[in-house]
Amino acid sequence: MTLDNNDNHVTALPNKDDTNQFNHVNGRPSKKEQLEIEKILQQYYVNSISAYITSKKTGFNIKTVNKYFNEWYKESAQLETPNFIQKCKEEKARVLMSLENQICTLDQDKKDIQELIYTSKKTGNLAYLEKFYKIKLKIIENLGKFFAARINLVNAVTADTVFDLEQKEEKNGN
Repeated sequence: MTLDNNDNHVTALPNKDDTNQFNHVNGRPSKKEQLEIEKILQQYYVNSISAYITSKKTGFNIKTVNKYFNEWYKESAQLETPNFIQKCKEEKARVLMSLENQICTLDQDKKDIQELIYTSKKTGNLAYLEKFYKIKLKIIENLGKFFAARINLVNAVTADTVFDLEQKEEKNGN
């Protein structure tokens, strides 16, 4: 098992027992099997586990593991390609939309809780009042975090802007 960097959940990586289905005495695995092997190996690659350890844990030949790891490394090394830049812009836009949706949802939740607080005060039902205030404070705290994340993302420089600035500096410097 390994700790997933994104959300701190413990996830189990496939091991030799999970990969025994791919043992071929002769020939290559089918295209479907190749895709399954790639999926398994990618779990190790994204967790920064070495090709050697991945080979030992999965039972795949070290040459196979290196082949996939080298492909992924080359893909990630090509940071200044138009395709990468476009993907970054699309991902930024997608995340901004997601943040906007979360902000709207939290804002509506805050209004709902405020209405519950008002109703509780009006009816004299003070038993839940403290819980409602705690929920409201938590919502406000989360709204602040989402607004900060949104501002940071909006103000983040994209790869194409950095590339353009570097080219301008080179022209001015020469």
